[in-house]
Amino acid sequence: MNNLAPAYKWAIAIVLMLAVNGCVWFLFLEPAIEESNQVKSEIENREIFQQQLEQRLETLLAIDTGSLLVQQEELEALIPPNGQLRELLAELEKMAEESGLTLNSIRGGNPSRDDEYMSLDLTILLEGDYQEHFDYIKMLENHERLLAVDSFNLSRSGDSINANIQISIYGDDFYPPTPYDAPGRDNPFQ
Repeated sequence: MNNLAPAYKWAIAIVLMLAVNGCVWFLFLEPAIEESNQVKSEIENREIFQQQLEQRLETLLAIDTGSLLVQQEELEALIPPNGQLRELLAELEKMAEESGLTLNSIRGGNPSRDDEYMSLDLTILLEGDYQEHFDYIKMLENHERLLAVDSFNLSRSGDSINANIQISIYGDDFYPPTPYDAPGRDNPFQ
């Protein structure tokens, strides 16, 4: 190495320095730069997500919970706490009489749980004329209790029109417990 001219020594030193810099670049700096770019893109994604969450929060804070609570109380008044099935059946019969219809039968299915409340499907068979059926449907629509008319079928039978009406009613529970002191709770065979 001593026999080399100074220019060659400088050239070898420069090549060695470039080789060392290349090794440092490929072994240490390039992976660090890639990791830095990944972290930057992850930070950008999280900032976008944070902005979306802040927009959702603003939307939720803008909701007037007071008026929603009032609406909820009004709607819960339409859904009796214990189903009150007997009372509703009596009202359906009374409405049929007021409309001038003949109530042939009311059949019910099994209650099912829909989210927070229970629903019960009823099938009502009526006989009368068209206007009486129309009045009965109007009474159902304007009923103080929350119910849904699922289907309404009319068929002619002689001089009268038969109606098959399917409704869904809602309540917290259609099987209220019998109070402990209710008659018939004691076993007479003991």
